[in-house]
Amino acid sequence: MRLDLHYTDGTTQRVTVLDHRKLTLGDWRRLTPMVEEDILDATYARVSIFTGIPVDELSARVSVKGIGQIMEVVWGELGKAIALSGAFKADMAGTDEVPKPPRRIIIGGKTYRVPHDVEVECTFGQFVDWEAWRAPEHEADLCAEALAFMLVEEGKQYGGTDAAKVEALRSATIADAFGLCVFFFEKSPEFQRVTALRYQAFHTRIQQAHTRTAKSSAHDIEVSEH
Repeated sequence: MRLDLHYTDGTTQRVTVLDHRKLTLGDWRRLTPMVEEDILDATYARVSIFTGIPVDELSARVSVKGIGQIMEVVWGELGKAIALSGAFKADMAGTDEVPKPPRRIIIGGKTYRVPHDVEVECTFGQFVDWEAWRAPEHEADLCAEALAFMLVEEGKQYGGTDAAKVEALRSATIADAFGLCVFFFEKSPEFQRVTALRYQAFHTRIQQAHTRTAKSSAHDIEVSEH
């Protein structure tokens, strides 16, 4: 959607607000932080993601009317993205037949092979490496790492996965990433097994983070009372 953004000096600029279907896993990670954010910072961050306008420019030049107009659209698109996430989680139950993805997909300018028979076309090493990967910090990480370990660049054989590849796969749209992961989940018991372990590692990490936060808060209160 295109709209006129109002600046504090009275001028306007025509901007395009990103459609939710074009959001990437990296965008989704930034839009839905696992820790509570300052309202002002979170608002500017969301507007920046959806418009591409730097946060510094938004805070210094864009009027409250301009922010309000954009956020009305952003909340609509964010709601649709959240609906995609909810549908993704429901589909991961593996209850319905899902369509086959294309055999090739371009992500970040590179072409990757998409396995249709996951347990025949993927190596043992891909699953072993994935299972041993560090604990995810966000649900978007689960999708990015799944793609990084399951997809192999066209013309190459699997030779390991590093942090750079996982980071590169964050540029996949959430629509593509969710679709691929649901397909892999439905077709592969091994993918289901490792996904369950990765979710467990994710929830353990979150619980540990909450425990550390609670202990830190309790310590701060104790110190302030003395």
